[in-house]
Amino acid sequence: MHLGRRPTKKLLKADADKILEKYRDYSRILADKTFFKRLSLGQFKKLLVASLFPSKMSEFCSGSREVERALKFVKEVHHSNLILSAFKEKYKVDMSSDEVLHELDESWIKYLPVDAKHKWLENKISEATDVTDQASFLSKLPVSNCMPKLKKLIQSQSDPKVRTAIVRCMFDTIKINEDSSGIKDLFAYLVKRFRNEIPQFRDAVRSKMSKFENLYLGVDDWTPIDDFINIIKLNGEASYKNDLRLVFKYQIQNAFSGNADLEVVMKNYLEFEMCESSDLSSDVVSVCQDLPCHKPYLEWLIRETPKMKWTEQNSKLDFSIEIFVSSSKYNKDQEGDLIEIPDWILDCMESALNSENTAKWKKDSILRTIEKYPIPRFQKYISNRFPDSVVELCRLLRQEPDTILQHIQKIVETTLASSHESYRDFFKKCRMYDSFGIASELTNQCHKILVNDPDSTSIYKQSNAVRVMALLLHPEEYCESDFAVCTGRKAY
Repeated sequence: MHLGRRPTKKLLKADADKILEKYRDYSRILADKTFFKRLSLGQFKKLLVASLFPSKMSEFCSGSREVERALKFVKEVHHSNLILSAFKEKYKVDMSSDEVLHELDESWIKYLPVDAKHKWLENKISEATDVTDQASFLSKLPVSNCMPKLKKLIQSQSDPKVRTAIVRCMFDTIKINEDSSGIKDLFAYLVKRFRNEIPQFRDAVRSKMSKFENLYLGVDDWTPIDDFINIIKLNGEASYKNDLRLVFKYQIQNAFSGNADLEVVMKNYLEFEMCESSDLSSDVVSVCQDLPCHKPYLEWLIRETPKMKWTEQNSKLDFSIEIFVSSSKYNKDQEGDLIEIPDWILDCMESALNSENTAKWKKDSILRTIEKYPIPRFQKYISNRFPDSVVELCRLLRQEPDTILQHIQKIVETTLASSHESYRDFFKKCRMYDSFGIASELTNQCHKILVNDPDSTSIYKQSNAVRVMALLLHPEEYCESDFAVCTGRKAY
């Protein structure tokens, strides 16, 4: 059992020094987050020296998960100074000295001064007998230092699996050093020297290149990157689109920022999306949602979608619904800087709502959007629609309990036909409103399901009815209910 936030604060205030010195005795009752976040940097250093650092330096050198766990609650900018100063105080020697460096586990290297870190890495590189280990250590050096060595290393390997391991390290060093200047050169090198590699090699590159994120914003020439993506397309390996979407989104951002020809970039991107598909996926709409270009990107799609050719009208509807949902959410989140939703989208949404051929989940998606972001034209579709969100149900329970009672049957149909976990809070609160007969009526409805519908084909209906009754009834009532106990055994 852990102390709560307030008792932890009081305990620290009463005798912080004793707790820091005897932390291991108190750790079982202290809540980590509350305890560590209450410490000043000076107190944290004292904790490291007095309790968390092992008594023997050799034990420290082999690594400490306990220290790593505690550091998660301290701003990263302070990590290095805390470790180095606490080490000096505890063991009376510099952590970056030669006698210590030789013994240090790799997990401590990130806290060392740059020169000491490079010295440790150079030693490991010279000692390593395995090529992949050499590449891994090399990748932690500056790009200008390690990339020529990694190129030399990969060119000397005959085993494609080893080359694949090394190319991962070539991408790692750019990510570790956050050096966007090496991206263009790396892709140009891969296109020139390794365009005919095994599929696993290209898979490794595709996976790693998706991790560069904002580093792509520093790329001024995307030609080598596009060339490598074209190699992936030519080899029929573009089905894993999500990885490459994480690359294209930054090229699109660059284009909207005026650093590239927008129409050329968008044409190239859409060709990639269509290379193994008959129509655009609705996932395309959300590609730039976390970037500054999100609004102009959506506006571009709104403008260009009517011009696109579609082989399946369902695909066009899915795409249009996603544009409607994303644009509506943007307009709600960014009031005053609105995206104009044109008539063709509104007409498409209304047609979908009125069509018997539209899947229920698509109609629900449109209606949920209209509920959250009202549009006068669509109010007639939601005026008689009973909400199915837990938040809205709880609000009605507080403010309009009679409305809940009037729609008991609808609530039961909605919640028991699928996993009811998300509605748990609502059902628990219903017990407080039994003066309106809500809990009793819900219990009756669940009872009817268990008695009258024992062979329901729904995977959830029977078991959920039992669970809901367990939430609504007092323990004594529930245990005395033979129908609940018997059916409960069957449901579980």
